[in-house]
Amino acid sequence: MLKQNEHIIIWKRESVDTTTIETLRLIKAYNDYSIKSIVNGTLAGKPLLIEYRISIDKTWNVKTVEIESKLNDSLKISLKTDSTGKWFNNDNQEIKELNGCIDIDITITPFTNTLPIRRLGSILKNRTKINVLYFDISSWSFKKVQQYYTMLDSNLYKYEGAFRNFTANLPTDNYGFVTSYPNLFKRIYPTRNLLIQQ
Repeated sequence: MLKQNEHIIIWKRESVDTTTIETLRLIKAYNDYSIKSIVNGTLAGKPLLIEYRISIDKTWNVKTVEIESKLNDSLKISLKTDSTGKWFNNDNQEIKELNGCIDIDITITPFTNTLPIRRLGSILKNRTKINVLYFDISSWSFKKVQQYYTMLDSNLYKYEGAFRNFTANLPTDNYGFVTSYPNLFKRIYPTRNLLIQQ
């Protein structure tokens, strides 16, 4: 039985050569959020079993992110940030090419779209450019990219991946969690709004 401060979200993805199920667990503890998620299936026709963990502060700024393959022990990424746009590796060395990235984007999940939606709120009524730390799981690489978000309606956001000329309109629930990502992801649980204590 789930605790009052604990929530489960499940997304399904189906395309020509990619099928995944993601089960995400979100826990609110004190003023922070803890995310732990498993993504299982196939990616570009190859087996996929990924676990990622994200810690977020009360204003939805990322603090740490860890991504690891459960099929290959050598595939793991672990980074932390001071929430001002500076990123560091496990040896506490600054990764200067990532300077300015506040939000993150992990290719295998629609969850990370929630981060700028929650963090920026009504600012997104105007088209807003953000610097994002982008994780490409197909190549196990990461880089700094530019994205745009615009609030089209109370539960609808336009996402623009400027670095790859990609645009999508993302319907969300009242808390900014994506319910459908056109031609990519569909949330299958819960089917109604996710209620999170503020």
